[in-house]
Parts: sequence; C-alpha cells; structure tokens
Amino acid sequence: MRVLWDLRSAFRRTPLARKRLKPGPKGTIVVPGIDPGDSFTAWQAAAGLVERTGRWPVLVTSWTDEPLWGRRSAPPDENDLLLLDRVARQTDPWWRPVRPGEWPVTAEQTPYLARGLSGVDFAALRVPPGISRDDLNYEVYQQVLDEPLLVERVVRGAGRVVTRESWFTPENVSLLLLPTASPWLAPAWVSYHGTLGMDNVLAAVLWQWHERWDAKLVACWDTMLQFTLGRRPAPGVQAWELAGQVKTMARSLDINRWELAVLLSHADTLFLHDRP
Repeated sequence: MRVLWDLRSAFRRTPLARKRLKPGPKGTIVVPGIDPGDSFTAWQAAAGLVERTGRWPVLVTSWTDEPLWGRRSAPPDENDLLLLDRVARQTDPWWRPVRPGEWPVTAEQTPYLARGLSGVDFAALRVPPGISRDDLNYEVYQQVLDEPLLVERVVRGAGRVVTRESWFTPENVSLLLLPTASPWLAPAWVSYHGTLGMDNVLAAVLWQWHERWDAKLVACWDTMLQFTLGRRPAPGVQAWELAGQVKTMARSLDINRWELAVLLSHADTLFLHDRP
C-alpha cells in the first residue's frame, strides 16, 4: 500500500521508525503499541511531519491493537470535510440559553467557590447577595491579579492542572493518523463526551482555539482531550475568557474559573475532562 510505504519513509530516523502501521477506521492509519510512558514523544514526531504526510496525529485508547471508539467504515468524503470546515468557522460554540456560571451563589457556597486548590483563601470575601458564580469568580480573579505574590502562589500550588503532569495516560495507546492536516477536522473521526452528537460544536472549538492560541490536539481519550498551546492568553480579559470556555467544555475539571484563568497565562497545554 503506497500510503503505508510513504509514512514509513517519513518516519525514518524518528521514534516511530520500525513501528507497525496498518489501515484503520474511516481512512485513518493506526500505529498500535505506543509506549504509554512515551506517547507524547511519539505524537511530537508525527506532528512535526504533518506538512510531509498530510495526516494529523491523535493519541487514542486501544485494546488488542483495535481502537475502542469506532469500527472500520467509509471515510468522510471531500464534501463532508469542506462542510465541517465551513461550519467550524461559522458556529458559535459558546452560546447557551442558561449557563451554570450565571446562577446566583448562596452564602453557603461562597466560601467554597472563593477558595482555590493552591490554598489562596477568599472565604471572607464580602460580595453582594445574589451575585452570580461567574461574577464572584471574577471578583477573586481581579484581586489575585493585583497581587503578584498571589499569582506566584497560585501557579506554584495549582499549576499542575495545566501541565502534562495532570494528563491521563491509559494502559493501551495507539497513534491515529487522520487523513487531514487540519486538527479542527478531527471530529470527523474522533469524539468527545462533552460534545456527543455535536461534531460541529467540537470542530468550532478546535478551530477557534487553533486560530487564537495555536492549540494542537494531542490526545482523545473519549472523556478527555489534551492539547499543546503555542500562544498563551494575556492576564485579564483573554485569560478570563479562555477559562470560561474551558469550564464550559470540561465540566469534570475540578477547579474554579478564577484560578484556572490565572494558570492559563502560564500554560503550554490544555486538559479537558467531561465524564457522564
């Protein structure tokens, strides 16, 4: 098969040299048996060759060398991908009729929401009654930004949340080579629990983050997504906005929005988690 021959040639002198390649579902190529402890290195090798191979790499869970998330089927055709690309650029993935962040906070909830993973405690923060969750988080965020020592404390105490140290790694890993060089089109082949049945929404998120923050999809573990970030959001409006977007996509990420906003200005990766 010419495609496999070309990929083997491209991977020569990389950690993927001599790895087994085989046709996968929907026109993909699968590299099974990736060392879980060194999976990021394998992904980097494939990502560095996208201009040559035309295939975006995504780490996925595998079992006996077969992806759990799908079966062999016809690949999306060119029109399908053109439509998904157009929809991704036109969809507002953040619109919701009512978001949890807009709900009012009770007096009992305030201490918990104003206390961070890093030990910065704003439990005594005086806020007006009926303040929303997002507004309370924003009040705390502004206070932290005004104190460089507090920023350092947050980064030191909770920074692992936005580093590869927090990334989940399954026991079985395969590298999936998608038949596209555009990472935001990955929803044509992989899915994420937080956007099940809404491939257009996930594609729109991936496109926006790729454009704004040079976010590159690394792994999809069904309920988790992992990215590298080429650009960091500036403290303030940019970081606050991105933190809200991450919280929308990652309902199982147990960190307050204010603390996440602080961390994102020091981040080189993103981690999303949304489980049933």
